[in-house]
Amino acid sequence: MDFEKAKDDFIDLWGQLGPNWCINKTMAQIHALLIISHFVLTTGEVMDHLKISRDNSNMNVRILIDWGLVQKSFKREDRKEYFSAEKDMSTVAKCIMIQRCKKGLEPLLQLQEKYALNSDSKEDENQSAFNSMIENISIFANKSMELS
Repeated sequence: MDFEKAKDDFIDLWGQLGPNWCINKTMAQIHALLIISHFVLTTGEVMDHLKISRDNSNMNVRILIDWGLVQKSFKREDRKEYFSAEKDMSTVAKCIMIQRCKKGLEPLLQLQEKYALNSDSKEDENQSAFNSMIENISIFANKSMELS
């Protein structure tokens, strides 16, 4: 088995799957590289392996940290930042679901808030049905975000 080829194929496939999780291809590739790395990696090592710019690497690593998928660490003898990925796939899936809920459901909650403030007592049947549906979606969205 050609380990380097298998590793590159995994990184490419994970990158292709990224948009399904609401993340860009490069961010998914960085995540894949860190998942399969036995050691912590620097930004430079990520850049070199994936052939991406420093800015692209830094920006995507910061987002992965915000998502809870990547952790930053330091070594006493070195000023560089080192990165590692969460390896537990159930934790990875949960982090991704939380972010998907935020991205997908927060706009619905904002819509509900916007129109809940504008509702009046002179609703016709269409407006009443609309408000009811928006309220049902809001309840679903809030429950989904609580579960994740």
